Amino acid sequence: MQEKFLFEYAVIRVMPRVEREEFLNVGIILYCA
Repeated sequence: MQEKFLFEYAVIRVMPRVEREEFLNVGIILYCA
């Protein structure tokens, strides 16, 4: 689980800001659903 978190964190770090915000919004929706 820790490796997956680190990978996702690395992906988020390299994303442009707009895409990052959209990605986080989708991730939060999927996490809460």
